[in-house]
Amino acid sequence: MKYLVILFAVLGTGLYFNWAYGHIYSTIRAKNLVNPTTHQVIAPPFSANAFTKKITYVALGDSLTAGVGATAEDKTYPYLLAKLLTDKQNAQVTVINLGSPGATAEEVLKTQVPLIAELHPDIVTVSVGVNDMHNQVSAELFKQMMSAIADKLASTTKHLNIINIPYIGSNSVFFPPYRTYFNWQTKRYNSLLSDAIAGQKVNIIDLYSLTREKAFNDHLYYSADGFHPSDSGFDFWSKVLYEHLDY
Repeated sequence: MKYLVILFAVLGTGLYFNWAYGHIYSTIRAKNLVNPTTHQVIAPPFSANAFTKKITYVALGDSLTAGVGATAEDKTYPYLLAKLLTDKQNAQVTVINLGSPGATAEEVLKTQVPLIAELHPDIVTVSVGVNDMHNQVSAELFKQMMSAIADKLASTTKHLNIINIPYIGSNSVFFPPYRTYFNWQTKRYNSLLSDAIAGQKVNIIDLYSLTREKAFNDHLYYSADGFHPSDSGFDFWSKVLYEHLDY
């Protein structure tokens, strides 16, 4: 009887873990949030003032950069960051969002980085790694791709900002123990990222540390799928990023 109880406990635990893991991705698929980014050049009249300078800002990355979870393109963090640059720097900002949902570091390197040379940006942000982590891309490959991204961009970009992986996952979708597990994984991949670009001419923005408390405790931080940030979440990101941006 004792062994039967243990067996059922083990089986029950295994079934729960499997269900809880599947729940994360089934919820994201079911909500099927749209990508609000048109990938067109945006140069909105953020201010009626006479601008003292012009800035071209290019954002590279995955769905977090593209703005999945935001209700409109002007609620995505690259757009909001561009608006802050306009307001605070009195600059006419052109922002080009190359973010692509599902992109890994390897895909950013192959499809987005090559476009930088012809865009001549003043500022570049790179936010990638969440898909590498969830797809269990090997540590060695992830480090190799991040190192190559930094190396190629540093030679052509004066103000290169690499954003580390934020924790994302609401408690309504990420049941125990997966919040703990993915928090640990996020820290592990961020450590790999730091090692990969150590010594490179790049500004690292520690979005993980700067947003973790909100990510864990503020339910308004998330969009309907409990994974991607909401308008409120992206607005918070833009302010944090502006404060730590190399420009």
